[in-house]
Amino acid sequence: MPRRQEQDMTILHGATQIFSSSSTGAGTWFQLNPRSGNTTFQSVTTGSSVGDTVTSTVVIEGSNDGVNPLKTVLGTVTHSTASPASDGFAIDANWKWVRAKQTAISTSTGIKTKVIANFQMRA
Repeated sequence: MPRRQEQDMTILHGATQIFSSSSTGAGTWFQLNPRSGNTTFQSVTTGSSVGDTVTSTVVIEGSNDGVNPLKTVLGTVTHSTASPASDGFAIDANWKWVRAKQTAISTSTGIKTKVIANFQMRA
């Protein structure tokens, strides 16, 4: 089974932006700290102007090898509202790798989504 190269890894330390894009596709894998507890994900989609209607869907994928994402996503955030749109969720599972994947986004000019992850350290 393919294994992730150590020089490619990025370990999450506190609040970290893990994704930023104006198109569909998957972001980079991020390694969770082995002592991380609850991990939160916040998706923010913005338009060219405050109040613009923005539509996007982002899923968070997990993996233990950083190569093959689970078939079942860890969570989904869907926006269809005025800009800026913000929502998120928390997980209490320690997958070794996580990444954001934007599966849909409005085709309007200037729409962009970012995802921020944060975790709580376990003692």
